Amino acid sequence: MRRWLASGPAGESRVDYERWRRGHNEQRADSGERLAANWDAIRDALPGLTPAEIIAAAKGGVADLGTYCRDMAENRLAAEGNTAELVSTADTAALLGLTEFVVRGHARRRADFPNPVAKIGREWFLHLPDVRAYASGGREPSMAAGALDGALVGTKELAAELGLTKVALWGFADRKSADRVPLPDGRTPQCAYWLRENVERWKREHPRQP
Repeated sequence: MRRWLASGPAGESRVDYERWRRGHNEQRADSGERLAANWDAIRDALPGLTPAEIIAAAKGGVADLGTYCRDMAENRLAAEGNTAELVSTADTAALLGLTEFVVRGHARRRADFPNPVAKIGREWFLHLPDVRAYASGGREPSMAAGALDGALVGTKELAAELGLTKVALWGFADRKSADRVPLPDGRTPQCAYWLRENVERWKREHPRQP
């Protein structure tokens, strides 16, 4: 990624990186030189980071990437209310120093590992106190698998309910416009989520005009 940034790319997005990577690797396919990893491989190696955070790490020459991933996850958890005390598999991986693939496997198969308690689309959520207890070598998980199924609302679903686009919903949420949309109860690197009970309360307090 640093080689890509050093090339002076016109844009600094995932799409820009992948375009550069394909050309770079095609030119060096027969040279024996180490090829550039695809974006998904980089993301898997840096769990819990957004694309902007990945690029910032490459630019800043971060010395300890594990600590950086954990700090970004902690910052994200602290930035929102996180009243449900949930954490995504990506942020769980960052907090525990694992890959997201390993977290998903452990969550399915290991009795001592925190359970996936809710799901939005392909995103799993674990109980944050259970994750912290596991990190400390503590107790068995306190929340059962699927305990909060149906209790969360994702961006796509809420945008449809409010008659907004997802971009508009994100914009109002980022600006903390609580009079226009309910504010998220938490975020992951890929999405925001809301507790259904809080969404319904907000709707009662902000009835839509006919």
